[in-house]
Amino acid sequence: MKMSARLLAPALVLLFLSSLMIGLTAEMNAKEEQVELKEPVILSAPSDPGHTVFAQYITSDNCGFCYQYGSPAHDQAKNSLPDRYVYISYHSASYGTTNDAESGNIAPIYGVQHLGETGGAPKTSFGDATLNTGCGSNTCWDSFISSGGNMHSTSTDYSVSVSQTDNGDGTVDVSVSASYIGSGTAPSSITLYAAVTEKVCNSHAYSDGSKGHNCWEAWLLNNGAYAHNGGNVGSGTGFETVNLNSGQAVKTWTVPTSLVNGGASNMNTVAALYSTWSTTSFNADVYAAADSTMAPKLDLAISSVSLTNPSSSNGGFVLGDTITLDVTAANVGDLDYTDGGTIQFFYKDGVNEVSISSTPLNNLTSLATQTA
Repeated sequence: MKMSARLLAPALVLLFLSSLMIGLTAEMNAKEEQVELKEPVILSAPSDPGHTVFAQYITSDNCGFCYQYGSPAHDQAKNSLPDRYVYISYHSASYGTTNDAESGNIAPIYGVQHLGETGGAPKTSFGDATLNTGCGSNTCWDSFISSGGNMHSTSTDYSVSVSQTDNGDGTVDVSVSASYIGSGTAPSSITLYAAVTEKVCNSHAYSDGSKGHNCWEAWLLNNGAYAHNGGNVGSGTGFETVNLNSGQAVKTWTVPTSLVNGGASNMNTVAALYSTWSTTSFNADVYAAADSTMAPKLDLAISSVSLTNPSSSNGGFVLGDTITLDVTAANVGDLDYTDGGTIQFFYKDGVNEVSISSTPLNNLTSLATQTA
């Protein structure tokens, strides 16, 4: 069976099943131009692992291998896979003492202590697993990312989204949403790792004057609190724990822009879903990650199609039978869908598409479904 797809200005999804075609259309545009859908182009290595990968990177001001190779390698990976790869830099003053407060090793989270580290850089933990040390090229982390980054086997069942809003008064509202999008039972308790970073590390220049990215500046804690080098604000005791049983879980914080050097545009919030968190041991399961550079997406899909023959006990078909077609449309994106449209059923007669029927497309909140 040849699979093909195209986008008609209001069309969002087209799916072909043998000679049957189901189209999901939305009235988002008055134009009737036709556009070819093209495969996304990955500009360079690493290759797409098929899910998000989260990494914790230990680096230091005076670490030559860090500014020559380690940080450029992470930056290249992020540029190659902007919506797949998420990392945080624990940037200490010296590679001889990588567990200082500058690197985020403060109460109540103790990020570098969590990894069991006290010295030596560059080092990276992918998916909270054993650190991969040493870096001698600008592609040194690629193989770890391409092979899955030690993320949990169910990582595609989870979704994380991060948004930031500059309030214009010296504060930024941060919102992190987490969802279970798998077919199994959603967890009732999962740890939400969250931290504010500097997108460009103005506060952590390397000895050669260059700057890395995503350097830790503050932990986002439970009860809307946060902790940074200047002290703890609020009554936070650790990371937030969220329940995904009831669908999407959302946590919010309001933090000062002064946490980062460079203003709100240089703030990048990083978030990941962990099975647990300990200040003294790593190797927790990590399910998904996101940062605020990964904008929330509008994404509709046909999630299932079935054909049944009510007059046949064995499910077979003969000429003249009347069959029942069932399709489920799903909002698999981060944003609510409210633009209307139709679910359309077609069959193919040679190269011609012949309409069978259509059903109005409902407004669908994120993760909601509709059956036709």
